[in-house]
Amino acid sequence: MAEGHAVSVLTPVQRPVGRYLSELHASLDAQAGVDWEWLVQLDGGASLLRRVPRAIRDDPRVAVEANGRWLGQAITRNLALVRARHRLLQTVDGDDVLLPGALAAGAAALHAEPDLGLAFGRTLELLPDGRRGPAKNPYPAGRIAPGALGRDWERRGGSCSIVVASAMWRIACVRAEGGWPASVAGLDVLLLLAVAAVHPARCVDADTYLYRTHPEQVHRSELRAAMRPHYRALARQLVAARAELGVSVPRPGQPAADER
Repeated sequence: MAEGHAVSVLTPVQRPVGRYLSELHASLDAQAGVDWEWLVQLDGGASLLRRVPRAIRDDPRVAVEANGRWLGQAITRNLALVRARHRLLQTVDGDDVLLPGALAAGAAALHAEPDLGLAFGRTLELLPDGRRGPAKNPYPAGRIAPGALGRDWERRGGSCSIVVASAMWRIACVRAEGGWPASVAGLDVLLLLAVAAVHPARCVDADTYLYRTHPEQVHRSELRAAMRPHYRALARQLVAARAELGVSVPRPGQPAADER
């Protein structure tokens, strides 16, 4: 299969729940038309490895690694990032699920438009009682100009318009930003704002991601809530600094700095 249709799937995990990971593993196994590797990075000691179901650890397509100690979400993601072997990177949280055809849809979009920084589809919300409903994503299928996601974030009062975990990235764009920034809250949004400021995105016409709502979600913690004003201030400083420095979109046909 062409390299453009091989995907590294990255999942940071702080508190492994075997049932959720098994459901995610099954959803990956059902993906057709794409070669994938799954990089599971555990934020803690080696004892966490025992909480990952053996069927996952024994799958040769899966590489599970523990940090050795608690290091936080940003470092955990970046430790997985350095292990990624493919040019496309799908993130998915350890309690969520990829819907059928998700990897193929994202990979096809990024392969067809080499200037895209990321692609995402429609996200559905999985409620505790098993019902599904629409989640955040106000965009119709189509191309999204650089800067549009950031302007929408600001219009929404510093709330992201998509479930960022659902995105498939061109991995060079993530690495060019140094991976995920150090932030207790909003680290994925900070990366999104940086990449989408200079690269177009595409919303694909497909349901791609199932976002699980449950009381134990890490982002619902009191610490995350307390840190959100700080992350939003940092995000606005990021946007303002890029404008001050004249960071712009590469001209058509001009390679990004990390591709030269």
